[in-house]
Parts: sequence; structure tokens; C-alpha cells
Amino acid sequence: LRGRIVIRASAPEGWDEAKRPQPELPVGDTLPQAFLHNSQRMGSAIAAADDISGVLNYGTYLIGVLLFADFIRDNPRYVKGGRIGVMIPASAGFGVVAMGVLLAGCS
Repeated sequence: LRGRIVIRASAPEGWDEAKRPQPELPVGDTLPQAFLHNSQRMGSAIAAADDISGVLNYGTYLIGVLLFADFIRDNPRYVKGGRIGVMIPASAGFGVVAMGVLLAGCS
């Protein structure tokens, strides 16, 4: 293995492909609509995982997205011209923040 980088990755604890619902085409006219539908469909299946955010199932992900979207709507002082800036490390939690921004109607 001289000169090669070897990375060993494993699935997060609790990941079970046999129990995951089968993939479907997105339902909805917008990305947030498709996300909301898919989150309800996927339920307790794992959505994302990493060392920073831990293991997030779709239900937990959905709650985070809804709470962050509500926070943005309740605090318009952070929104300028329909845009909001967010700094977050590269993590599974980024998806929660990004989808919350879109669900709040911002970019």
C-alpha cells in the first residue's frame, strides 16, 4: 500500500438497509416540499450521521428543520433582502440548517 491512502468507513450504528423504505421519486413542487414528504415517509430511518452531529434519523432531522425555519421567521432582523448568512462546520447538521433556510423562504 505504499503511496496510497486507505480509508476505512463503516455505517453508523443503527443503520439497517433492510428496514429502510425503498427509494421513490420526490413528491412536491419545491425542494422543501419534497423534503417534508420524504421525511414523513422515511420516519425513523437514518438520514445522516457524523462525529459532530451524531446519528440523525429523518424524524429528528425534520424537527430540526422546522425549528430552525421558525427561528428564522421569528427573527427577521437576521434576514436581509430574503437572504441569510449562516456559518456552520461541514457536518450532517448542515442539511438541517440549509433546509431550514429554504423552508423559511430564504436563500
